[in-house]
Amino acid sequence: DMETELQQQKKDMEKELQQQKKDMETQLQQLANYYKCQLSFLTQRYILEKLFRKVVQIVEYSEDGALQSMLSKKDLNAMLKGDISMTAVNRLLKDEEHARFRRKVWETIGVPQDLVIPTFDSKTMLYGQLSEVIHGSSGKYVYLPSNAGELEIRFFGEVSKLFEKDVDYFDVVSVNAGETLEADFPPKNQTNSSGYSR
Repeated sequence: DMETELQQQKKDMEKELQQQKKDMETQLQQLANYYKCQLSFLTQRYILEKLFRKVVQIVEYSEDGALQSMLSKKDLNAMLKGDISMTAVNRLLKDEEHARFRRKVWETIGVPQDLVIPTFDSKTMLYGQLSEVIHGSSGKYVYLPSNAGELEIRFFGEVSKLFEKDVDYFDVVSVNAGETLEADFPPKNQTNSSGYSR
């Protein structure tokens, strides 16, 4: 009967709409993960550079000279002159021979003394001088991949807290789907205002 058929059509349409809505939400999530992935290096590099700059300032303005006395002449001069590289600061905070220095710096900054710096790629994270001007995101998040190791999670968690930022994770699995969507965005089958297909 006609009434039942209309009811069924209405139900089918609602189901279809629900599915479309779900698909869109999934796609938005995939896009968001793709963008977070794109930004993750920038946000990590930004917070790392902020931390290293703070370390240099602590050494520069160290009242009792205790921190300065823990450094070699070469490293200290580079710091005081302001032309120390990211790699050099990283080495001072990572190498076992500078463990006393690291603990003292961590204590001064206010992060746990047993905080370990993860191993960073010199080409993406540690390249170049530590600049006066920090380039990059002043956003409120530091993005990490969902498969980040415990070291990274703890390190960026502590350092982000220090600079009043939050760590947010992106799902590595859906990054590729997001990238594909982004390439097709906005959907190509729509016509623009002049009526021609794009």
